[in-house]
Amino acid sequence: MKPAGLLIGAVLAAVSGAANAAPDPVARTRVVEILTEFDAISVIDLGNCDHEYPAFSKAYEALVDSPDSVAMKRVLDHFELKPEAPANVEHNPSADQCLAVLDKAKALFERHGDYIQKLAASLPPPASVD
Repeated sequence: MKPAGLLIGAVLAAVSGAANAAPDPVARTRVVEILTEFDAISVIDLGNCDHEYPAFSKAYEALVDSPDSVAMKRVLDHFELKPEAPANVEHNPSADQCLAVLDKAKALFERHGDYIQKLAASLPPPASVD
């Protein structure tokens, strides 16, 4: 290939990569909606649940390490989104309250997990930090 052909190929590859890396506003909007659903159930002190209730702790760890949760973190990082801090938090929740919130989170991942995983898989690799 001639040097001019290499340059054109490099420019086209760079432009194509930039287009793929640009955040999709429709996807971002949907992710914000999903995040809002998670924020709505974040009304208890999960750290206290994790510390006080071993059954919750094991289930919570499994959920946090699940493919859906890992994909959600990747998507949130890509769109530079963070969960909203709740206005009121129950700092001494019962085991039942802790498990109920965990069940609600699982249900949200059941509803949105496929979308989140597909979106995470379609994202460009994260930028490396030097």
